[in-house]
Amino acid sequence: VIRQRTVWAALRSKFSFLNSKPEDFVPSVKEVLKWTCSLPLQRHLGVGFESNSAFQILLTIEHKESASETQSLVEYVPEVFSKGKRHRGGITMDVNQTTVATAIQKVSLEKFEVLYPYPPAKPGAASELAEVRCVHAPVFVAGRYCKFSRKLSQTPWLVDGERKTPTSVQELICTPLLKTMLASGVKFSSSGREDVDVRMLGKGRPFCLEVTDPHHAVVSKQDMAEIQQRINESSSDVSVRDLQIVTKSATELLKEGETSKKKCYRALVHIPAGLEDLPLDVLTNQQDLCIQQQTPLRVLHRRTLMCRERIVHSMRVKEVDSTHFDLYLTTQAGTYIKEFVHGDFGRTLPNVGSLLNAEADILELDVEAVELDWPPSLSN
Repeated sequence: VIRQRTVWAALRSKFSFLNSKPEDFVPSVKEVLKWTCSLPLQRHLGVGFESNSAFQILLTIEHKESASETQSLVEYVPEVFSKGKRHRGGITMDVNQTTVATAIQKVSLEKFEVLYPYPPAKPGAASELAEVRCVHAPVFVAGRYCKFSRKLSQTPWLVDGERKTPTSVQELICTPLLKTMLASGVKFSSSGREDVDVRMLGKGRPFCLEVTDPHHAVVSKQDMAEIQQRINESSSDVSVRDLQIVTKSATELLKEGETSKKKCYRALVHIPAGLEDLPLDVLTNQQDLCIQQQTPLRVLHRRTLMCRERIVHSMRVKEVDSTHFDLYLTTQAGTYIKEFVHGDFGRTLPNVGSLLNAEADILELDVEAVELDWPPSLSN
């Protein structure tokens, strides 16, 4: 990088028209090397070359004299290289490609010519190829999952390094996918999440997987259908549908469902005093009920203390027996349903108990729908 700028400074001195051009007007050494290597690689591999290909061959080239060449730059702008950590020998300096490039931009071209006159000294040793690494850009896989167990976390649940559940939705979905795509890892995202003891029913919850560095990156629709089948056959606790490859830009739609979409639930409500003479129509008559929810006590250790305004769009009641009824709700995404039922010691107002003027508790909760039309439905 230093020698490249030295040449650029010399070219500007010789050709005045370059004074109005940006430094990247002349291709970098890195770009020249890339294009020089492309033709032999095309012939050797039998494939075409694309500068923006998802498959990349990364070369790490080292030169033993590079460290000594940076010394003048380190002395002129030491603040760029300083880590701020003092020790007996002084302050630790972090000299790498990024810090050198940053430092160069802080030095005027006139001063740079003084620090590094042209022509640069002839290298005393050749550069060495230290590493060749092949990588593939991430592949994005989307789908919807259902969870039928009340003892299964969405992601691995660890407390002080100890697992609280044997497996998770993420692991049950990702393991077959990783085996097929031979990837180095995967990042799991979803449109919201349900508690361990809450089932996810209906068409399921939209999710996305960012599969990193897959060695088997070209996956057909038939391959995806087979992966989906293997996931569904591997466990009775989870099922997936609409599994498909999507673009990175399409995954942005996933986050819309976390706060802006509606979600539908079924809650089994217990009224210790009994349902006799209880005005259940008070619930069913509510439309777009605005509630205030303080951060629930059960998540206060990991969530910011604040008051959230949420909307309960509609409610429907179905009596089960003398002390229980099913409450079907459609709410704004992000509503804490458990707290809306029992009130969380008055931290959610109004709540089912306050509306009925009776003590209420929740025994079961199911998510029945996440109203986000993504990813597209498939025939499989």
